[in-house]
Amino acid sequence: MTTPAPHEPPYEPQPQPQPRPQPPHEPPLYPFRDYDELALDPRLARLRTECPVSRVRLPYGGDAWLATRYADVTTVLADPRFSRAAACGPQVPRQTEAPPVATTILDLDRPEHGRLRRVAATAFAQWRIERLRPYVRQVAAERIDALLAGPASGDLYATVALPVPLTVLCHVLGVPLADRDRFRAWTYALLMPGPMPADEFRSIAAALEDYLRELIARHRGSATDDLLGVLVRATDDGERMTEQELVSFGVTLLAAGFETTASQLASSVYLLLRHRHLWELLCREPGRVPAVVDELLRFVPLNGGSGLPRVASEDVELGGVTIRAGEAVFASTISANLDDTVFPHADTFDPERRPAARHVTFGYGPHRCLGAWLATMEIQEVVGALVAAAPGLRLADPDGVRWRTGTIVRGPLALPVDWPATSLL
Repeated sequence: MTTPAPHEPPYEPQPQPQPRPQPPHEPPLYPFRDYDELALDPRLARLRTECPVSRVRLPYGGDAWLATRYADVTTVLADPRFSRAAACGPQVPRQTEAPPVATTILDLDRPEHGRLRRVAATAFAQWRIERLRPYVRQVAAERIDALLAGPASGDLYATVALPVPLTVLCHVLGVPLADRDRFRAWTYALLMPGPMPADEFRSIAAALEDYLRELIARHRGSATDDLLGVLVRATDDGERMTEQELVSFGVTLLAAGFETTASQLASSVYLLLRHRHLWELLCREPGRVPAVVDELLRFVPLNGGSGLPRVASEDVELGGVTIRAGEAVFASTISANLDDTVFPHADTFDPERRPAARHVTFGYGPHRCLGAWLATMEIQEVVGALVAAAPGLRLADPDGVRWRTGTIVRGPLALPVDWPATSLL
């Protein structure tokens, strides 16, 4: 997998009109939760046009800035003047009652961030992930067979979309598959529900850390080639990663490594089946799967829109306003992915799209998701296997799919599907 170099300059879009001044009223509560299925809150589109860098109010910590345009979002994500480490302060605007603790790779700036990222980057390199493709294909085939072997209907989310990335993550990280129910309860609690009391959040996070310490103890002294084994050896070198950094990194990988991919996969299949001509296009031309998956990643929103804040270390001009030193900024990647100046007719799903710029679903700059290619490859394999095995697959009740609301990760709670028996012949 290739990732942008730390010095990568922000993307320069087409010239745009000057933003209008922010109207003098109380900032709206953020993140915006007024969305339906795969649609975004309409306020994001208005802000991109009228006030691309605007003030918002968070549930805790007060007001912050919100960047909604691609150029400004990529600037916030790549410019070292916007600090992730400083965003862990107790007074920084945030969604949760408990302020974050700067112990994970997501909460670090250079050079500490680069040191930890280099330890794991080789394990997530695109050439190495490609070597996993046959294994992912096998897991996908097994789960799809399990779906189709049942009655003429089933839940694609529970039978395919969730088990595939969960099984693959266990394989990659070196986590016993038998423990999946144990750690999934913790990761689900951290990612899926809405705001929770600070004590409850800390308790769940501590339980997950304790589990990682158990796994590390099992790996220590072994010569496994899985990612956790690589990280343990890096820690035992005494130079590249501390024990606490190892535990925190493992928590991050476990918490974000499969729930997000599962939801993105289920939402993507929903879109393809809901717009039947897209599904039929892939059935006729399966070679289009990689390009269509890339467009799915751009178009299908994974979260409710908040992301992780950055804090300006000095005054910065952004989108026609001045961000003062010490002020927090949220960069809406789901809004940036719908910026018409970068992706023409961005609110239209286009299977023929060949964008000049990369979508920011996996982030941008030095913090771009390490597992981006793994998630992409998993979605490619599952979608490709589904159109080959069940071209007649369809939504059992297109208007009855229930969606998560008020959660960090968006997606269907279940995805009931059925298929004519003749479609499997």
